[in-house]
Amino acid sequence: MFIDEHKHRWGIEPICRVLSENTGREDVEAATVQWVRWFDTERVHGILDYRTPTEIETACYAQPPAAPAA
Repeated sequence: MFIDEHKHRWGIEPICRVLSENTGREDVEAATVQWVRWFDTERVHGILDYRTPTEIETACYAQPPAAPAA
C-alpha cells in the first residue's frame, strides 16, 4: 500500500509530525504504532454506536457467559 494512494485510509498526519531532517526509521515506526493503537482502541467508531473498541470489549467481557446449547 502506497501512502499517497491510500492516505485517506489511515492518514499521514502521524508521519508528517515526526518527519524532519533527523527522522529515522525508528521514529516513523513509533509514530505508526501509536497511530494504529489509537485507531484500534481509542477511536470512536460509527459502526459501534459511536463507542470505542475498548468500550465494546469491556462491555462484552462484563456479560455473563452464554449457556451451552443442549
